[in-house]
Amino acid sequence: MDDSYPADKPRLCDGATGTYFAQLGYKYEDSLEQWILHNPKQLEELQKGFIEAGSGIILTPTFTANPAMLKRFDLDEKCEEINQRLAMLTKENAGGKAIVAGNIGPTNIAVEPYGETSFTELITMYRRQAEALEPYVDMYWIETVTSLSDMRAAVIACRDSEKPVYLTVSINEDLVTYNNEVSPKAAMILLQELGVDAFGINCTPASRIKEVMAELLPCAKIPLIAKPCCDVYDENGKCTKTSPEAFARDMAELLEMGVQVVGGCCGTTAEHIKALTGVLPRYKPFNGEKEETDFIFMNETQIFYLEPETTEISEPISCYPEMHEEISNMCDKNYDILLVEINSPDDAFDFAKSAHMATLPVMFFSENELALKMALMMYQGRALVDSKSEIDEEVLKEIADKYGAVVY
Repeated sequence: MDDSYPADKPRLCDGATGTYFAQLGYKYEDSLEQWILHNPKQLEELQKGFIEAGSGIILTPTFTANPAMLKRFDLDEKCEEINQRLAMLTKENAGGKAIVAGNIGPTNIAVEPYGETSFTELITMYRRQAEALEPYVDMYWIETVTSLSDMRAAVIACRDSEKPVYLTVSINEDLVTYNNEVSPKAAMILLQELGVDAFGINCTPASRIKEVMAELLPCAKIPLIAKPCCDVYDENGKCTKTSPEAFARDMAELLEMGVQVVGGCCGTTAEHIKALTGVLPRYKPFNGEKEETDFIFMNETQIFYLEPETTEISEPISCYPEMHEEISNMCDKNYDILLVEINSPDDAFDFAKSAHMATLPVMFFSENELALKMALMMYQGRALVDSKSEIDEEVLKEIADKYGAVVY
């Protein structure tokens, strides 16, 4: 489908998938993808219902169809087949009346040094799913991710295609991602520089999303997404369901704040989506004061605000296995930036395994293009690149831009 939706108007996405099928017999301990393939008529009814309600974007039911999640059911070898079949069904159901988005969820895998999987292996997992979906979808929609490694790996894999990439995270009561406690602001700043086309929050109550959007909007260079859940659980597991009317009121407030892409998550039905169509005209572009983000950096757990005129850069440190102590000692000194020399791909791997010890923003110096690319790819954050690196100036900027880094 031609993506001709006006750029200055909000997009309307679809609603919940898993909670809908659970009412029809699907059990959460089973593979949702296999259940849908055995019940394609139920998928047709759901997706056509959303389109009739007004959805302009329909997600493929492939949220848990990456190799890591499929492995739970011994289906990882069928990753490509499962994604292709479900994407073809969705494209057929859309019938040219809606944009088809390839839905990609988290692997929930801890990468080195927290686990045994390398970051490059994680990218390969996501790439298998992205490549399987690519011929049948108009865009990619990565959602409910909570770790920077999952976010970055999924985006890097999807960027092999030139199709748009949207990404949403889910957050807890402390307004950080579940389990990994990543700040949505840090994630958005990093990902918009990494090339994501829209960013937002899903699988989270609307009231919580409003709090976060107030912080995101001044920093956003890309459209923001809100996909709240309508099934809200308290600490005792009691579920409160949001009515379509209440859902529309919540979304009207988000649209008035400047959110540009809306839809629903758990518990959201076609009735909720239909109610949204009545509030879309309330959309207003964000017109508040914009925050400069060029010198905001982050790692997996921290966000750093630098003043370029007054930053103190550390003495350069060389890379070697088990360099934890040297990183820690340098970060304890009175510096604003940790300077790391990357002379080979092995240096990039060595630093990546110890990067979690850095409590300062990281700057890479390199004479080797491949080594610098590897260092920036595997660093779970937004880095700086030393302008004195002995690489052609245009090439240096191109490498930095690809991974959302800043040449300084």
